[in-house]
This record gives sequence, structure tokens and C-alpha cells, in this order.
Amino acid sequence: VAAALVALVPLSPGLTGSRVFYVRDLSLYFWGRYLWVRHEWLAGRFPLWDPYVGAGQSAVADAMHQLFLLPSMLVRLVGSDVLGFNLWVAVPFPLAAIGMWCFLSRRSSPLGSAVGAVAFTLCGPVYATGNFPNMSWAVAGMPWVLLTADRLAEGDHRLQQLLLAA
Repeated sequence: VAAALVALVPLSPGLTGSRVFYVRDLSLYFWGRYLWVRHEWLAGRFPLWDPYVGAGQSAVADAMHQLFLLPSMLVRLVGSDVLGFNLWVAVPFPLAAIGMWCFLSRRSSPLGSAVGAVAFTLCGPVYATGNFPNMSWAVAGMPWVLLTADRLAEGDHRLQQLLLAA
């Protein structure tokens, strides 16, 4: 929990819901997409077609909408437009910290795991993904994938190991 809270410290101004994160790609590409998808979901419609890009395009085929990433969609529906957007940007970092702590705690002390989780989450390459939610949500999943692979490698789970390798 401590590692997750430390990961949120640089993002704390955005967690108030009074101002939106606007760094580079967030304001240029993601704010408008976020608003459109959120308003479609809240109106009870599944956003199949995005009429705002060019002459329109399939929203389902565009990975920038993250329509099938359930944690991302749920976070985007929380609170006001601004708070939901800011949570969409911020939540991957505590998720990454918790996942890395779980991965490291299998072989390290709790304090060492917490330091490693904070170092992973706040390092430049990981934190730089914050202006592109697709990247930050993918990076947030990396420790969880490593944890799953580590657990599968331990036991005699030949079928799971085969599926993981495939």
C-alpha cells in the first residue's frame, strides 16, 4: 500500500478533480476520446462507431479507446468528467506498484519489495508513459504478467506453461 501511495504523489494535484491532466498527448488525443466514450457509456450506448475521427471510424477496432480493458473502462466512469479522466491517467501507477511488490515479495523482504516497487513505478521510462494511457495501462500489467509467469514456472503446471509459452 505504501508503494502505491508513493506512486501517486507526483499525480496528486490531479486527484482533486478540479483540473484535468493536460500533458502533450493527453490533451491532444485522449481528452476528446475519453469524453466521447464516457458519455456514450453513461447514455447506455456501446460506442461502436466514432463519428468524430475523419469521416468516422470503428471505435471497437481503435485500441486507443480501450473499450475491452475492463479496469480502464470502470475507472473512467467514476465521478465527474475531470476526476474520471485523471483517475484513468493515475490508476496504472499504483497498480504497477502493487503488482511489482507482489512479484518482488516472493524473493525479497517486504521493505526491499516496497523500495523495488517504488523504484520501478517512479523510474523515468515507466512514469513517462503517463501521457499515453494505452502505454501506462500496458506497463501496469507487466509486473502482473511476471508474477503469473513466476508462479507457473514454480510448479508442475505443464499445460499452463505450454499456454504461457504459446
